[in-house]
Amino acid sequence: MPIDLISKLPTFSDFTLIFIWTVPDTESAPIAEVGLEIIPVLGADGVLYLDYLTWDGIPKVIFSRPARRGKMWRKAWITGLDHFGTWAEVPFRISQDEGRGLLIQGSREWTDYRVGADVTPQLIKSGGIAARVQGLRRFYALMLSERGKVRLIKGLDGDRILAEANFPWQIGKTYHLDLSVIGDRLQGEVDGRLLFDIHDIERPLLSGCVALACEEGCFSTNSIYVAPIG
Repeated sequence: MPIDLISKLPTFSDFTLIFIWTVPDTESAPIAEVGLEIIPVLGADGVLYLDYLTWDGIPKVIFSRPARRGKMWRKAWITGLDHFGTWAEVPFRISQDEGRGLLIQGSREWTDYRVGADVTPQLIKSGGIAARVQGLRRFYALMLSERGKVRLIKGLDGDRILAEANFPWQIGKTYHLDLSVIGDRLQGEVDGRLLFDIHDIERPLLSGCVALACEEGCFSTNSIYVAPIG
């Protein structure tokens, strides 16, 4: 985006400019490059140094399939599962042959946020969303699980069920899952109903990516969103 600096330049020759910029909505398209382009309005001589360029903060973003389709957007995801289907009409159709797999997006620096997705289970042992993912076995996950349960699971030195509730979900029906992580507090919702509100005080995971989590089966999702708390 062009920025007019003419009226803002100091009168002396050596100076520092600091830009803070919020990345605009890319409509789910991944960002391939980022940088600065300096175009002087008037002829100028001199040397310009870029000291550093970085990013931080919790995003407010919806991940789905970009309107222009194609397949390159899929490379922005870490595929830690057996199948991330390219043939499906829905943007995300994932499956795992054995054990649990994750389709991961984001940064280890993400801390307090809310992640949500619509989940349509097919034949599946369990499936849902994960937060503060630090690897295939380190995460929090809100899962539609076998025998009509919904569970809040912590992956760290093995799986631990932090909370569970009866929830007779059905194959082929879509459910909206939301998982909020604030410090050591975890809140899990299904279809807008708060089912879990707990504190994990024993070696809590305090940062990490988001993911779709699939265990022995298949489910589909149209979009995943991430937003700062509040």
